[in-house]
Amino acid sequence: MINEFRKAVLNYDDAARRLAEEAVEKNIDPIKAIQEGPVKGIIEFGDRYGRKVIFLSELMVGANACICSLKGVFSK
Repeated sequence: MINEFRKAVLNYDDAARRLAEEAVEKNIDPIKAIQEGPVKGIIEFGDRYGRKVIFLSELMVGANACICSLKGVFSK
């Protein structure tokens, strides 16, 4: 599930928030969910941007997906 969470962030998918909420409902440790999900996703975005594989706008959209997923963890 956490891997799906990371992929949702990387794909700018609105499902990231839903997956975050599911992680909370399944009593998955929120810190682990954050570290393994959106944090790894945003690090990968940063790496892609550093290699000039993506544009700044894509990095910003990825950051927004990350923030939305965090709202799913902290909204409960």
